[in-house]
Amino acid sequence: ILLVIGLRWGVAGILLATLITSALHSLVLVGNQLLRGQALPDWRTLRRMTRFAAVFLPGGLAFFVLNHGDRFILREYAGLAEVGTYALGYKLALAVVMFSRASLGTVWNARLYHEARLPGAAAGFGRVMTRSLAAYVWAGLGLCLFQDEVVRFLGGAPYAAAASVIAPVVLAYFFLLAADLMDGAFYLQRRPELKTLVALASLTATCLLYFALIPRWGASGAALATLAGFAFHLGLTLVMSQAVFPVHYEKRRLLAMLGGALGLWLCSRFLPGTAWSMILKGLAWFALPGLAWLTGLVTVEEKSWVLAVG
Repeated sequence: ILLVIGLRWGVAGILLATLITSALHSLVLVGNQLLRGQALPDWRTLRRMTRFAAVFLPGGLAFFVLNHGDRFILREYAGLAEVGTYALGYKLALAVVMFSRASLGTVWNARLYHEARLPGAAAGFGRVMTRSLAAYVWAGLGLCLFQDEVVRFLGGAPYAAAASVIAPVVLAYFFLLAADLMDGAFYLQRRPELKTLVALASLTATCLLYFALIPRWGASGAALATLAGFAFHLGLTLVMSQAVFPVHYEKRRLLAMLGGALGLWLCSRFLPGTAWSMILKGLAWFALPGLAWLTGLVTVEEKSWVLAVG
């Protein structure tokens, strides 16, 4: 507020504020460790870590373009108003990641190396994939069922078109999160260059899709290009990761879970925009875990965990 509004430094103020807060955060953490008598970093280990991490820089830039490049192309071909509409739908879709995958991913990343050393790691990694994506699918279905109502509440009539962006982007991030879970293989086998190659290939494919679809269909084209690009990224990650660290993925459960969610969402598209239809949408949302329970998609072990918690 001080730098941007008070001193009117604009973008420079935002960057400087970010730098100051990051530096203070680091100083507090490092200072606390030094006061407690912790040793200085092992510079040899730090050099090895830096060499390992440096390979990810091109991939990081590629993912930046994958996640944000569509806005720049959309601005050139459809204007800022279309960018605003698209950005609203995209941000709402990203909320699903925050409420479902973010916390589970933090836990899994901390246990990744330990679990890889256990007997039956290939099957264990597959179960983690299924359970993590199940949480995402349920949260994503909830947003997609009420996409029109959420957009109308947050943006009003001028942003009604943002609702059409939500479902494709939610599905796109299902593919991206599945790929994120798969690429743990690259860390385990110390092959970060494979992740970078996958990212660069995905960037190329997705940018081609941006230029093919956005000029013709605007925000809807950007959403479809993101969906197809992330699906390509998942397929390539699957091939490359399986070559270095094979995992037994539960394809039947994953497809049934995703198919059930898509079916419920498609049925909801035929409901009128009335109050009672919102009740039906709510019932459809809670029907997904119920169907998974009754059809055997939830294993006996998982049922026992749920009953124990209840």
